[in-house]
Amino acid sequence: MSFLLTAILVVFFFAILILGHEFGHFFAARLLKMGVQEFGFGLPPKIAGRKIGETEYSLNAIPFGGFVRIEDLEPKEDIPVKERFPIWKRMIVFSSGVAVNFIIGWIAFSLIYAIGASPAVYVSGIDPESSAASAGIKAGDRFTDFNKIDDLVEFIKNHPGEEVSWNIDRYGEKIAVIAEPRTTDE
Repeated sequence: MSFLLTAILVVFFFAILILGHEFGHFFAARLLKMGVQEFGFGLPPKIAGRKIGETEYSLNAIPFGGFVRIEDLEPKEDIPVKERFPIWKRMIVFSSGVAVNFIIGWIAFSLIYAIGASPAVYVSGIDPESSAASAGIKAGDRFTDFNKIDDLVEFIKNHPGEEVSWNIDRYGEKIAVIAEPRTTDE
C-alpha cells in the first residue's frame, strides 16, 4: 500500500473517530433535553455551516478535531452549570463520546477479523551466510508465489540443490530472484 493511500486512510479513520466521539456527546445531550448550539467538525475558522432547528452544523478549516457546543453547559452569570443540571446528566454527556469511540473500535476490529487479511509469506530476517542472502532476498520481502509458509517450506524441501526462481515484492517493486535452496538438519 502506498504512503499516500495509507495517509488518506489514517485521516479518514481519525475523522470517523472524531465524528463518532462528538456525535456521542450530541446524542446524549439531545436525549437529556439539553440545547445543542453547534455541532462542528474540524477546528475553526469555519468554512461552511447550516442551521437546522436549534443546532448549527459547521465544517471548519482544520480537519483534526471537532466539538459540540451545548447551550446548557455554557457558563452563565446568573446560574452555575451544576445548579442547572445534576451531575449524573453531565457525566452521561461527557462520557458518551468515549462510549461511542469504544463501540466504533469494537465494530472496526470485528470487521477486520471477519474480513481477515490476505495470506502472504513475508521474510522477517535473513541469515547472512544463507543462500537466500546470496540471492539478494532481504527482510521485509514478500514471496508472491506462495500464500502459506508451509507451501514455501515444502517447495524448498522438494528442490534441494536445484536452481529455482522466486518472485518477490519489495515494497511495491517486483523482483525475480534465482536461488539454490539448501536444506539442513536444523
